[in-house]
Amino acid sequence: MIKKIIQFLIGVVFITSAVLKMISIDSFEVYVYSLGFFGINTAYVFARLIISVEFLTGIFLILNIYFKSVWKICVTLLTVFSLFLIYQVFQNKEENCFCFGELIALNPTESLFKNVILLILLIFIRKNKATETTFKKFVAVFISIISFSLPFILSPPFFLTLKQSAQYREYDEEAVNTAIRNESYDFIQIDSGKKIVCFFSLQCKYCQLTASKISVLAERYHLEDNVYYVFYGDEKYLESFWNGSHSKQFAYKIIPVQNFFRVSGPHLPAVYLFNNGKVIKKFSNDSFDETEISNFFE
Repeated sequence: MIKKIIQFLIGVVFITSAVLKMISIDSFEVYVYSLGFFGINTAYVFARLIISVEFLTGIFLILNIYFKSVWKICVTLLTVFSLFLIYQVFQNKEENCFCFGELIALNPTESLFKNVILLILLIFIRKNKATETTFKKFVAVFISIISFSLPFILSPPFFLTLKQSAQYREYDEEAVNTAIRNESYDFIQIDSGKKIVCFFSLQCKYCQLTASKISVLAERYHLEDNVYYVFYGDEKYLESFWNGSHSKQFAYKIIPVQNFFRVSGPHLPAVYLFNNGKVIKKFSNDSFDETEISNFFE
């Protein structure tokens, strides 16, 4: 009986991990992107696949169907995750590894300890027997479909919703090119070379997420000297912006609201590409295109 209870609890852990990642999906997908293994669109998909596999594994453990196969999947997942965490530990990484999303922050060492405990418990229950039911194949297929579709339904990757976000990418080219020459923007030296100019509110969650992506992209393509942040808001929120976004502190300035929105437009965040003083492209948080930005700087 104790082994069945342990199996049930392990299932609960996997489901909890999936649900908490889903709740923090915006930050989780940025974390996956920041690892450097994937482009941003692939990171969006991979983040959701991790959630799907964890949720499916947890449900199967609780229902006790196909136990032997599920047991092997659990051990494989935990082993792979643990090897990654060991690498993170040796890299002296201390930030949240998103094993339980943002609500329960664990650093790599803490998460590795959790995985070791789960692996020990899995070894302890390795001889458990699956429950044989008439409809287990139907149940397995149904749960699999739900598990792999739900994360994409609840939070579709941004590249699947670009048509819906068209209004956030519109801008008046002449107005932007004129307004960006206000003295508030002198620190950018807009007429010399290629620039990424980002417009953020200091209290905007999606601005912080976009800053996280920009920071990863700048490091990956060595664009640190080409990125400029333009803020509006009370300076007392600046430190919380840096802490919340984990962004590098690129060249930045807090400017008056009236000058800010003449360039940014009504929707934030707004990210512009400029080439020798002329605006080329505008992105929002949900239309961020890594390939287009990297190609722009080639």
